[in-house]
Amino acid sequence: MEESQLRKCVKHESWKWLPGMVAVGHRDMPKHRFRVGEERTRLLGAWADALPDLGDPATVGCLQELVRRKYHDPNRLWGGRVEVHQDHRLIFCVVQPFHCDKGFLEYAVLATGETEVASLINALCQG
Repeated sequence: MEESQLRKCVKHESWKWLPGMVAVGHRDMPKHRFRVGEERTRLLGAWADALPDLGDPATVGCLQELVRRKYHDPNRLWGGRVEVHQDHRLIFCVVQPFHCDKGFLEYAVLATGETEVASLINALCQG
């Protein structure tokens, strides 16, 4: 994932820093990291330009939680649940299940990406 795309995502209205995410310092302190302890819309001070460590499993799990929050809808099947699927072309898709007119379970594709993380970021930052 390109750094510019990730910076854009962190500034998006759907982004939040969740407890457990790992923040990585910006240009002046690239090797500094810390685990976020409480939910925040933005980080402050020297950490204002920090990016999430998308190699950290807890951070990826929190990213998935942000996507679930964005698409949550009590009026939809299973509360608007979202899932990540991988298709035969190795493309990852963030999907939301629904029942079609005939009652069969189908999936609406919300976003795609070349990796699971890219598909989640695309789902979070669209719209």
